[in-house]
Amino acid sequence: MAKTLYDKIWDRHVVQDLPDGWTLLYIDRQLLHEVTSAQAFEGLRLAGRPVRHPELTFATMDHNIPTVNQAEITDPVARAQIDALRRNCREFGVTLFDLGSAHTGVVHIIGPELGLTLPGATIVCGDSHTATHGAFGALAHGIGTSEVEHVLATQTLRQKKSKTFRVEFSGRLAPRVASKDMILKLIGHIGTAGGTGYVIEYTGAAIRALSMEARMTVCNMTIEAGARAGLIAPDETTFEYIARGDRPYAPRGAALERARAFWRTLPGDAAAAFDRTLTIAAAEIAPQVTWGTSPGMVADVTGRVPEPDQVPGYHKTDVENALSPTSSCKRCSSAVAPTAASRICARPPTS
Repeated sequence: MAKTLYDKIWDRHVVQDLPDGWTLLYIDRQLLHEVTSAQAFEGLRLAGRPVRHPELTFATMDHNIPTVNQAEITDPVARAQIDALRRNCREFGVTLFDLGSAHTGVVHIIGPELGLTLPGATIVCGDSHTATHGAFGALAHGIGTSEVEHVLATQTLRQKKSKTFRVEFSGRLAPRVASKDMILKLIGHIGTAGGTGYVIEYTGAAIRALSMEARMTVCNMTIEAGARAGLIAPDETTFEYIARGDRPYAPRGAALERARAFWRTLPGDAAAAFDRTLTIAAAEIAPQVTWGTSPGMVADVTGRVPEPDQVPGYHKTDVENALSPTSSCKRCSSAVAPTAASRICARPPTS
């Protein structure tokens, strides 16, 4: 039976099909950061459980780190989370790329840069933009804190298989159009919930022409379309990126050649069927401009911001607020910024 890239990765990682329609999947790599891991470690501690495979888990600090004076974090919550991650990694034997390490950085970026992200792998992290790793042909997605704990304890994750959605970008991009324009064009077309329930696989000549960094941009923003994950089949561009000499965790020598042979089997079969398909002509994509508060509020740079009656109902109020210079407080009728979530001013209520 012909298989998609998603099918191939999924099938290789099935531990057990459960009677309730869910599947227990093996997880090759878990990445941690300071915000969504503390409760997971505490759950292990309370249950007296170890981390099952600490060598497959890697942590860094990136969500609460200031741009300057990283050694002097003054926010007490941020400092507490960072200190907790240090203690937890030390106690449970997890590799931590701490502040000051040459390997610390944004959790979605250090995986590719260090060679931790490899084609055909399953990768999870307590952050929705884990979809970034899909640029390498890895099945990668964000998970919740209780799931972080489950992976730490078992190296598995209970999942339900998603539907498949192939998005082909045919032809070549016009000058001065980039990967960010491609994904925004897609989101503008299908909406921020258009990918809900799907894993999206990106194909086509325009995708193949992208650098790995540009592919990461496309897959990173797949989550903004509501999809579970984004995938791009590995190719020679992928292999060359991984083979660069500054990736300490990537396979080398004979191991790399064996890995390449496997990676070349991952692209989907020509006859594989998808639940949904869409083709976008790359040459027709103009630079994109977002005009509102959602990635779905996007237009060609040559276009116009739509009138309120020209947008979907769930965006109409946002557009009206953006166009209105002021609005009225619901409590006292005083002027209040239209972007105020509660539409209530700061004036204390009168008795």
